[in-house]
Amino acid sequence: MADEKKILGMSKPMAYVVGIGGAIAVVLVYKHYQSASAAAAANSASNTAATTSTAAQDIDPETGYPYGSVQDEEALAGMSGEGAEDEYGSDLGLTSEPYYSSEPTTESPTTNAAWSQYVQQQLSTIGYDAETVAGAVGAYLAQIPLTSNQAQIIQVALAECGPPPQGEYSIIPQSTTSTSTSTGTGTSSTSTGTTSSSGSYPAPTGLSDTPYATSVDLGWTPVSGATNYHYQVQQDGHVNADQVVSVTHASVPSLKSNTTYQWRVSADPSGQWSAWRSFKTT
Repeated sequence: MADEKKILGMSKPMAYVVGIGGAIAVVLVYKHYQSASAAAAANSASNTAATTSTAAQDIDPETGYPYGSVQDEEALAGMSGEGAEDEYGSDLGLTSEPYYSSEPTTESPTTNAAWSQYVQQQLSTIGYDAETVAGAVGAYLAQIPLTSNQAQIIQVALAECGPPPQGEYSIIPQSTTSTSTSTGTGTSSTSTGTTSSSGSYPAPTGLSDTPYATSVDLGWTPVSGATNYHYQVQQDGHVNADQVVSVTHASVPSLKSNTTYQWRVSADPSGQWSAWRSFKTT
């Protein structure tokens, strides 16, 4: 056996034994690796499934976002504000937007001129004539005695709009006097309406006015015995003209265009005033 061949310094039988043992070891290592890999894969799949299950439980099905997230809350808020539909499918117009009233706010007038305009607007809406109201308000602000109709208009104006913001004013009624008319054998007393307390002449009649853009021509019929006439023109309590003339007509310049004015006239001195008359420049 001295000539028996050796492999890697080992006898042939021993080499076979070592080779077979090594092959078995490799197979065992491979099998162990396969088992470990399978276990790791199974564990990973289990963890993934658990994670997926947990994640699925945390998703809000109505929004598709995680419960309690900013996206989830915004989506829910948007869904709650969408327009609801009635049973026929029509949009009821419900909205999550805040409601703001579209009703206009009215600021209180801060000047007498603004108050005058406000009174005209308010009283016009309840049936009063705007020019008649303007005449009453102008006389009231000028503290000129008012007719009973004008006094009633001012009372309504004060109740509806409050007092003028500038100054203090009183309703001054026109006083009434009686004139005596001879009937031959006696004297009868007849009322002459609203006059000045010391009126010695009746109020002029036949009043007429011809307005232009910035002026107006006034006229009236003569009063028996009168030699002079006193006329006044005013707008919103501001007196534009206050003159005494010896004729039965007058021209008033320096007016505003497209503006309503009031005027009156009396026989001077101490004559009865006519009622206020309105005109509007062109």
